[in-house]
Amino acid sequence: MKRNIISIFILFTLLISSCDLKENPYGIYSKENMFSNESGAQSVLLSAYRSMCDIDYSVMLIYFGDMTTDIAYNNRMDDVPYPEITEWKTSVLKDNIWIMNFYKTLYRTINSACDIIENVPTASFSQSEKDRILGEAYFLRGYAYYQLAWMYGRVPMKLSTTESFPKLAKDLDEVYTQILADFTEAEELLTINRMPGCADKVAAWSMLAKTYLFLASAKEHNALQYKDMTTVNVAQYYTEAAKWAKKVVDNPEQTVYSLDPDIYNVYNCDKQNGPEHIFLLSHYREGSSTEGDYSKLPRYFLPGNGGAAYYVKSPVDGSYGLTCDGWSVCVATDKLRADMESASAVDKRLTFFHNAYYKKSGTTYTAESMVPQNLTHYIFTSKYLDVNANGTERTSVPSYLIRYSEIMLVYAEALGKNQGLQWLNRVTARVNGKQYQASEFASDADFRLAILQERAFELCFEHKRLEDLRRFNLVRAKVQGKKCFGRADTDISGVSDASLAFFPIPQREIDLNPNLK
Repeated sequence: MKRNIISIFILFTLLISSCDLKENPYGIYSKENMFSNESGAQSVLLSAYRSMCDIDYSVMLIYFGDMTTDIAYNNRMDDVPYPEITEWKTSVLKDNIWIMNFYKTLYRTINSACDIIENVPTASFSQSEKDRILGEAYFLRGYAYYQLAWMYGRVPMKLSTTESFPKLAKDLDEVYTQILADFTEAEELLTINRMPGCADKVAAWSMLAKTYLFLASAKEHNALQYKDMTTVNVAQYYTEAAKWAKKVVDNPEQTVYSLDPDIYNVYNCDKQNGPEHIFLLSHYREGSSTEGDYSKLPRYFLPGNGGAAYYVKSPVDGSYGLTCDGWSVCVATDKLRADMESASAVDKRLTFFHNAYYKKSGTTYTAESMVPQNLTHYIFTSKYLDVNANGTERTSVPSYLIRYSEIMLVYAEALGKNQGLQWLNRVTARVNGKQYQASEFASDADFRLAILQERAFELCFEHKRLEDLRRFNLVRAKVQGKKCFGRADTDISGVSDASLAFFPIPQREIDLNPNLK
C-alpha cells in the first residue's frame, strides 16, 4: 500500500475530542506490538502526516496565512467564527475554536513523532527503514514546531510522550534551537526519495534554509521577541540559509527536484509527484469518504453558483473544465493583481485569475461575468482546481507546503543582491515575469524587499504571506487600510504590536496545563 494512502485504522487514532496535551500518547495502539515491525511503526508515522491533512490544519492555513494579510481577504463575513481571525479580532482569539484546533492538530503530529523517536531506535526491523521512519518523524516534529513558533511564539515544548504538562519555552531561542536540531537530525537520516505527501532529505534541507532565513530576517527587522534572541547572528544565519538552499537548487548531486518549466504543471492536481513538489499534503478524490483523505480546497476559492457546478476555461488550451460549486471565501485583493500587472502585464501567473465562469448548454459554453451579485463579484483564482472531480467537492487538490521555486527565492534572498539576482530572475523568467536589474537595488535590504514582493506573486494563496510579513515586521504597514469589497477598509490601528506578531495560545490549553498559568 502506498505510504501516502492512509488506512481507516490511522483515522481512528486521531479521533481525540480533547485538546489536552496530557494524553499519553495519542492513539489506540499498544506499544508492545505497534513497534515490533516496520508496518506498525509506519502506521504511527502516517498518523503524524494524517493530522495535517485534516481541515483543522490544511484549510486553516489559508485563513491564517493569506486572508489576514494584504494579498487576500475573507469574503464570507457571515461565516462565524472565521472573521475573528481574518479581521484581527484579537480580544476573542484566545477562545476561537479554529485557533485551538490548529494548535491541537500540530501537537497531535508532535505526539506521534515523539512516539516514533522514543520507540523505533530499539525496534527489530532493518536499520535503513528505521532511519527513514525516524528521519521523517524528526522532520515532522520540527515542521510542526516551526509552524507553532511563527504562529504563536513561545509554546510548550513537548518532546516526550510521558510529559503530561509540557513547560512553556523560556524564550524563542529554546524553541528554534529544537527546530534546527530536529531538521538537522532529519537530514542526516533521510535520503533523497521523492514521494507525494512524504518528506525526504531535500525537504529537510529546505526547512533548514527556511528556518535560518526566517530568523536572520526577523532579527534584522527587529521583529518582536526575535530581536532579543541571543543565538541568532544575522550575517551568519543568512550564510547558513544560503548553504542549505544551495543543496536544493544549486547542487549537481541533487537531480530529483527542479523548477518545472511549465507553471501549469505545478498546479495540476493529477501531477502531484512533479519535480517542483518538495513537500505537499496529498489528497485523493478516490480515497475514503472522510474529509481530509480528499480535499475541499477548491470550494474556498471558487465563486458560489447557487449550488450548481459550472465550468472554468483553461489558459493552457482553451478547454472547459467542470468544477464544483464554490463558497466564495478567499478573494484576492485588487492591489495584488494590480501590482502583478504593473510588474509584468504578460506574467503567466495572472492567467490563474478569472473574471468569468461558464455554463454549458449542449455544446455551447456561455460566460457568466463576475459582477456584484450575492457573493459572486470578484476575480477568482484557479490555482486550486480539479476538473477531473466531475463537479464534486471530493477533489485531489493538495496543499503546497514547500515548492522548489520558493527555495530558489530563499536562496536568492539569503545570498543578497550581487549573487542572488540571477536566482530571482530564474523564477520570474519561467512565467514571463519582471526581469530585475542590479541597478534597481542600492542595498541587499532593497533587494530583499523586492523578493518579498515577488514571493507574494509566486506564492499567493499558498499561506506564506503572514509568515513573511511577520519576519519583515511589516504586518501593520501592509495590512492597515486593506480594501475589501462591500465593506470599510481594514483597520488594525487598535491592534497591539504583540497581537500582530503572535496569535494567543488557546485559553483551554492554559486552563488544562498548570505550567502555562
